[in-house]
Formats: sequence, C-alpha cells, structure tokens
Amino acid sequence: MKIRSRILSAGLACVMAVALLSGCSASGGGKKFHMDVFYYNYADAYISTVRDAMNSRLDALNIDYTNYDGKADQATQMNDINTALTKGTNLLVVNIVDNASPDTANQIVASASAKNVPVVFFNREPSSADVFASAGASNAGSVAFVGTNYVQAGYLEGQMIANYLLKPENQNGGSSKFDANGDGKIDYAMFRGQMDNNEAIARTLYSVLTANIILKNAGASFSLEPSALNVTNNDTSTSTPPNGWTYDFNGVTMDINDAISQNGFNPLGFYSVDKDSSWSGANANAMLQTMYSTDGNCFTDGKIELIIANNDDMALGCVQFLNTQNLNNGSGGYIPVFGVDATATARTKISDGSMTGSIEQSNVAMAQMVLTVAMNAAAKDSLCDIGTVPMTVDGVNNNMLRIPYGIVTGQ
Repeated sequence: MKIRSRILSAGLACVMAVALLSGCSASGGGKKFHMDVFYYNYADAYISTVRDAMNSRLDALNIDYTNYDGKADQATQMNDINTALTKGTNLLVVNIVDNASPDTANQIVASASAKNVPVVFFNREPSSADVFASAGASNAGSVAFVGTNYVQAGYLEGQMIANYLLKPENQNGGSSKFDANGDGKIDYAMFRGQMDNNEAIARTLYSVLTANIILKNAGASFSLEPSALNVTNNDTSTSTPPNGWTYDFNGVTMDINDAISQNGFNPLGFYSVDKDSSWSGANANAMLQTMYSTDGNCFTDGKIELIIANNDDMALGCVQFLNTQNLNNGSGGYIPVFGVDATATARTKISDGSMTGSIEQSNVAMAQMVLTVAMNAAAKDSLCDIGTVPMTVDGVNNNMLRIPYGIVTGQ
C-alpha cells in the first residue's frame, strides 16, 4: 500500500477541473476530501502506467488519497475497501479484480451506499450494467464507470491485423508472404491473458472474426487460422460467447453465432492462457517457448506465422523469445506480433520494427477522466458532468464514460 496525504481546497478543485478540460466548482473551503484508489494488480504493466499518471496529478494538485494493491485477489481488495469505508472516505475509485460476476461489484456498491460514499469503477468494467443502478433510485448518480468500450479493442485489433496483411509489400502474387507453408492460412498463436475476463474474451473473439471478415471482403486468398500449437485447441467448454453479444463493426452487423459460423471456427476455443491470469509477459514467453519445444521449426514450417496477444506485456514477452531465435531483430525472419495497450515499451518496439502494432487505450486519458469524476464528487456535482470531452456516454443512468481506442503501428 502506498499513501499520499494532502488537502483539497475549493481553489485547487477548480484548477484541476480546468486542467482536465471539465468545468466544475467545489465548496467547503479547506474541508479535507479523501479518495481511496484500489488497483486490481500493481504488477499489471498497463495499470502501472495509469497509477503513475494518477499519482503525478494527485500529488501536483495536493489531493489526499490512498492507493491499494489488490494483488489480483478479490478477497484482498474487498478487505481493503471495507477498511477504507471504516476509516472514512469521500470516494472509492475501484479497478475491480473480479469483473466476471456482478455480485462483487454489487457488494462494493452496497457497502459504499450504506456510508453514502460514491463509487467510480475504472478500466475493468463490471459485467452487468445493473450494477450502476443497484444503489437505488435515490443514489443512482453515485456510481460511475470510466473505461472503454472493450469490444472495440478486439474489432480494431482485427482491423489492424487485416490491414497489415493486405499491404502490397506483405503479399507475393496475391498470397501472403507470411504464409510459410503456402496453404492459404496464416496460422496464429493467441495469448488470451485470462479466461473469465470480458476484455480477454472480446479480444480473443473479435480480433480474429474482424480480420477474416475484412480479408474476405477484400478478396484475399488467405485468412487467419488457429495454430495447432495453441495450448488449448477446440475447447468447446469455453467457446460460448456471453449472452447478448453480436457482431457490429464497420457496417457489418450480424448475430454473433452467424459470424462464428461464417468464420469456419470459433476463436474462443483456440488460445494459450496465462496460468496465473496475470496477463504476464514472462508467462507468454514461457508458453511460446513450450510451443517451440514441441516443434523447433514452428516459425518456418507454417505452425506459427502470426502472434496475437491481448495485451502488450504478453506481446513483448513473445518478441523477447522471438529475438532469441534470431527473429524480429532486423537480421533474421519476421513473425508479426500484435498487442493491446500501446505502452511506452511497446511503442518503442513498434518503432524499431520488432513488434508490429498495438491498440492504444490512453493511460493519461484514463487518469484524467477518473480525476474529473472525482472532482465532481468533491463538488457534489453529478459524477458524469464531463462537459465537451470526446467520448461515448451510456449506461442505465448515463454514467458509463468510454474513452476511444486508437491503432498504433510503425507504418
């Protein structure tokens, strides 16, 4: 746990609001405002950048706050939340550990509501929109979410992959130069990150569906196919999309099961998953090394022709192993590697060509918007009064704020 102790004044609240491009006012003179921030795991590479961005702004603005490390354990995080509520707090800012079940988020909201404390979830979206009305009608505006439309990351990753494969310089007479065995299939290794996380599910599913739809519509003679070396192959027990999901991107809309049927296989059944559910680069490196130990020619015989990772840390772990095999280093062969987050390290690797591309979810924008909502809480304004900030607003009470993703490539 890391602690920072400062005082929030009315003047500082307004200065912060201006800095964050969101008008607000605060009252109460020098009354102390304290917020508690709960991160799901300090070890997560992307979350660490959000934490750094949040800390720097909170410190610069002399705001009183306490950070907690959930260590990827919901029981630990829940204990910390109860501790904060018992000590007294004005706001809970929660990067929830378990976002697969609405029960956890409902429990957090109910505990906070009993103390009249607002809750701002961020980055990891609770699985049910009902959470944001669960505090009751009188407190409906006391719960918000700041994050992204997580399915968009999968769509954009698929678009990025297809656009890269369709570049003229990446084709030979209509076939793909990455199709090592000439079978018309680009065999991909998928690094999922976590089993029961909606972001991981969406990226695993929509990246492949979207890439293949774009390739087909472009008349390409090749498509993505899961590598036989994926640790999990054709696992029907984990391949059912969540209820209510559809396919809807770039003017193509269809039932998700129809999209899967047209694809010829269900991407959710083919993947390698981090054994610790930590989205870890070290574990992705180890998994890729295991695949290589199974087939020492996998990077040249068509068994692994492309790598999709659901975050940059795993993508970077794969790049690290590829480098040991004289790949992706500028002097040997090349396996395209795609990730999500566009972290500083990933951007460097994209710039030097060892990694192919990533989907940006801005840590700075995430931190800024969380703090904007926090200032609204301090000023007793509507949590989601954000002015003219470019983002999507939806949810039961228009209290889900979604920051747009972007594509980052070296070309």
